[in-house]
Amino acid sequence: MVNKELKDFKNCLHSSLKAIQKGIYFVVKEQGEKSTIKEIDFGFKNKDDVLIIQQNIDNCLPITNLFGNNGERIESCDFIVLLIKNKELKVFFCEIKSSNSRKNREKAKRQIESSKIFFEYLYKNYLHKYDKNINFNMAIENAKSLILYPVSAAQKSSVASTSSDLIWCKMELDDEGVCYIADGYEFFESK
Repeated sequence: MVNKELKDFKNCLHSSLKAIQKGIYFVVKEQGEKSTIKEIDFGFKNKDDVLIIQQNIDNCLPITNLFGNNGERIESCDFIVLLIKNKELKVFFCEIKSSNSRKNREKAKRQIESSKIFFEYLYKNYLHKYDKNINFNMAIENAKSLILYPVSAAQKSSVASTSSDLIWCKMELDDEGVCYIADGYEFFESK
């Protein structure tokens, strides 16, 4: 996949599915009111290299009402990152949690699996509607799943560790609950 193909895909998506862009930053906001992490700002010098899909439940009613009007919404991860590096598409399914507990990891796995199904539906319909011939399959097979949670006051660095199929990423926050990642390429390439 090349940048133009990713840019075309991004341009076709409904605005409620795309993270907010502020200059070189892609802003992901946590939708859970009680979350410790309120926002993550990822810096990318070339915005055509990256697409961050965030399923905004306030602005995209089909996500809320997919199976009727019973008030239940599908559980999905907080955001999906598509990143092009050397003409290779890399995909990251990311879930924000306030802690790295076993219960949160299990819930994150379910949310990520749901988002994989959603993303497959999204890109397959895109390929069908616009008669595109892009192979997303390899990127999905090699996709990484990240759980992002705040570091404790005693540890002030972003670290990653893995367990089974989740990569745990500790995020340093400011006093407002915002995490700034100046180099999004470096952050995701290290995972």
